[in-house]
Amino acid sequence: MKRFVVFQTENDVGIPGGCVCASPFGMSGRGGVLALAVFVCLILCGPAEAAARPDDIVGKWWSQRKDVQIEIYRQNEVYAGRIVWLKEPNYRMTDPRGMGGKPRIDRDNPDPAKRARPILGLTIMSDFRFAGDGHWEYGVIYDPLRGYSWRGTIRMVSPDALSVRGYLGIQLFGRTEMLTRAASPIRKVDKSGTPVRPES
Repeated sequence: MKRFVVFQTENDVGIPGGCVCASPFGMSGRGGVLALAVFVCLILCGPAEAAARPDDIVGKWWSQRKDVQIEIYRQNEVYAGRIVWLKEPNYRMTDPRGMGGKPRIDRDNPDPAKRARPILGLTIMSDFRFAGDGHWEYGVIYDPLRGYSWRGTIRMVSPDALSVRGYLGIQLFGRTEMLTRAASPIRKVDKSGTPVRPES
């Protein structure tokens, strides 16, 4: 039986609503003038946000703290996400379990058979389905640092920002983390050609 836990990050981040326009002519003006004012208003304001397509979340995304990079990909009719970059891929030398300097593994997984899985490359998001209107729902998010899983939804705030919500039971009881789109996990190299990790 899976254990569910909520995010331990910042609260929800809202997005602006639509555009509200008022005609200076009021409702008493001629019909043609009022129609023209409405038409101009719609052109100038436009939609608050372009409609998202199912594959718009596909790509690489930074975690809120930029210490993890996740690649979201399509798997038949659902979407999943795996860890492709870690700021600290190895345990610190002061690791209390004696694994200092070794690559991080899924050692807190409730299933003993999975505790040797490397964190790098691990799928931590699964079963997300496009629900329309910039939302992906019915997903599961796994936290390898604690061995917990929770239900999740994704909302596209903009083409380069995702609001990922983990919740317990119902969405009212949960927290949200913002992901930002990343072009590449490695942005530059030094003079010797060695990759330089991006700043957090």
